[in-house]
Amino acid sequence: MAYRNRHKREKRAADRFRPDWNTHNAKLVAVLVEALKQAGRRRSAWQKPFQELHLATGKRLADPTSDFPKHLLDAEDVRHYLKGLGLAT
Repeated sequence: MAYRNRHKREKRAADRFRPDWNTHNAKLVAVLVEALKQAGRRRSAWQKPFQELHLATGKRLADPTSDFPKHLLDAEDVRHYLKGLGLAT
């Protein structure tokens, strides 16, 4: 906040706290990854796709250069994959 106070464009410019999006985004991603993990644990027809998505996401977060599985990459590939599992028409 000190930077914002020192570099105001106008004397009466807002100096309120702005969110640190890196911190907020990390929390949101953690919640989403945990949701994938929990969904992958539930016994249902969707268990396998959620498990695969959770594993792929965790791998990608750990190593941003790792490749995402092709069948989970594009919408058409996901649709085809889910059709093969009998989960989409």
